[in-house]
Amino acid sequence: MPFNQVVSVASVRAPDARHAEIIIPSPEIARQARPGQFAMLRPEPSNDVLLARPMSVHAVEGPAGAADRLRFWIKVTGRGTAALARLRAGDRVRVIGPLGLPFELETASDPPWLVAGGIGVTPLHFWAADLCARGVRPRFLYAARHASELVALEDLRRLPLDLHLATDDGSAGERGLAGDVLARKIDAGLRGSVFTCGPEPMMHAVARVAHQRSVPCSASLENRMACGFGVCIGCVVWRRQSGEQTARPVRVCVEGTLFDCGELGW
Repeated sequence: MPFNQVVSVASVRAPDARHAEIIIPSPEIARQARPGQFAMLRPEPSNDVLLARPMSVHAVEGPAGAADRLRFWIKVTGRGTAALARLRAGDRVRVIGPLGLPFELETASDPPWLVAGGIGVTPLHFWAADLCARGVRPRFLYAARHASELVALEDLRRLPLDLHLATDDGSAGERGLAGDVLARKIDAGLRGSVFTCGPEPMMHAVARVAHQRSVPCSASLENRMACGFGVCIGCVVWRRQSGEQTARPVRVCVEGTLFDCGELGW
């Protein structure tokens, strides 16, 4: 069951004007949160922002077995995220979570590919840390337009995973788009199920690369939503599962956020 709390922000770090890392104390949510889940965040009092914003959990922190803090990365894309990025230590914030279904990895012989675009790194970092702790060494492709947008790079470098970088302009890692770089990796023999999160055009490209190579691919969707628990019906996508004749609407916040790309018609 999700918790609905108003707490004081523990710390905020802003590496640039468009990104902020926020740490929020919440032992109840931190101890229940699993990779792939998210929380709804809103500054309190909320004079300028009516609706909370969905934010994937980047990490849970605290003593082993007794996590008590949540870590989020915010990218400023509008009024709500700008209000969150302006928070400072001691400011009050409403946090509702954990929400959504946890990610799951079926037993596979090949390490999975986690393909993150920009701020889409957040849920995949949480999952990568969990997989590494369970003895699975994922391949992680972290892509962005420029090296400055690889905001969680140091977090990934601390994990025992197979890290690959790509930037549109070649300022870090390989030059090229995430889909093109992934295609080269798979064609070189690095096969494995693909899980992606990031801008929708990037996820479509990644799904297309995987489909062309008969590699399973799932996407963690970041649809707009007003509530986070299925009431507003604002985050619906259409999915057709095996055996179904037609696609049906599903709520990203309740049935997701992770979906088989083939079932989405990508």
